[in-house]
Amino acid sequence: MRSLRQSTLLAVTGKYLALAFYVGFALFPLYWLAKIAVTPDGLIYSEGTALIPSRFTFDNFRTVLLATDFLAYFRNSVIVSLGTAAITTCVAAMAGYAFSRFDFRGKRLVVALMLITQMFPLLMIIAPIYKIVAAVGLLNSLTSLIVVYTAFNIPFATFLMQSFFDGIPKDLEEAGMIDGCTRFQALRKTRPAADPAGARGNARFRLHGCLERTAVRAHADQFQRHDDLPGGTADLRV
Repeated sequence: MRSLRQSTLLAVTGKYLALAFYVGFALFPLYWLAKIAVTPDGLIYSEGTALIPSRFTFDNFRTVLLATDFLAYFRNSVIVSLGTAAITTCVAAMAGYAFSRFDFRGKRLVVALMLITQMFPLLMIIAPIYKIVAAVGLLNSLTSLIVVYTAFNIPFATFLMQSFFDGIPKDLEEAGMIDGCTRFQALRKTRPAADPAGARGNARFRLHGCLERTAVRAHADQFQRHDDLPGGTADLRV
């Protein structure tokens, strides 16, 4: 019995040590980023490997917030990300529901075309996208970024939403329609079953992707006054 308790204690201790090591390994880059941010410029190289700098300063934060357009970049990024996430989620939810619940002529062709659009890297088609945006007069605007990001995100988001609707039994909607609900009302009643991992998760995923995307901005110098956060910080000069 004693040996069993000792082995159990060792196993639990080893598990927590491994977990602590993993957490420390994952958080160390964030700590190093914060450490560099509060280190004076003169100590960056002389104390580059020190875990704790000898002096701290917040001048870097004051410079970025007050002497640059960082807040404008952040505002633009929020506008583009929220707009893209909202439009993509709405369109993808309707398209995913249609693919999940209906059989219509050309369904396989539409699915194949949507899959084909995901085969081309963004850098390959950035030039024609730029020409189209210029032709419709949307250069140097946040609207063009929202339109482009939405177009790229809708196919994947549609398949994601289709998989979530496939997991909801059709019997729930059919029971609602038997009781007098329209199809939209039945969908609204069964929506909570898809929301936790469906529309909300899809919106968060799209939002995160838009905040990280830089390729469109990097190849369009005309967006200087309407930079988002990734593009603006890439060209940041202080």
